[in-house]
Amino acid sequence: MLFVGHRGASARSPENTMAALTLACALSDGFECDLQQLRSGNLVTLHDATLWRTATFPNRNGLASLFLRACPVGWLDDAAVADADVGNGEAPPRVDEIMGLGARAGHVVAF
Repeated sequence: MLFVGHRGASARSPENTMAALTLACALSDGFECDLQQLRSGNLVTLHDATLWRTATFPNRNGLASLFLRACPVGWLDDAAVADADVGNGEAPPRVDEIMGLGARAGHVVAF
């Protein structure tokens, strides 16, 4: 039996952040996370189809921040998502970052 962190160790750190995924590697056999595809085709670790519930945009004014949070993630470009703060100042991790984390730790990564 394997024990994996759901969205990383999301009970202890913001979900689907590198902090949560790293903690899940320390506490379990791996982690499960969700992926969303950006307009560019690149994949990032996000559960929801929008950033509304999980992100803020501290470097954007109020109206731009509201628009970016409400917009479907698939409409957003890499730069906009890189500006998102999904917890502790982190942007949503890219798939290459989380695969690297899993490989370095020798842990299971499930999508």
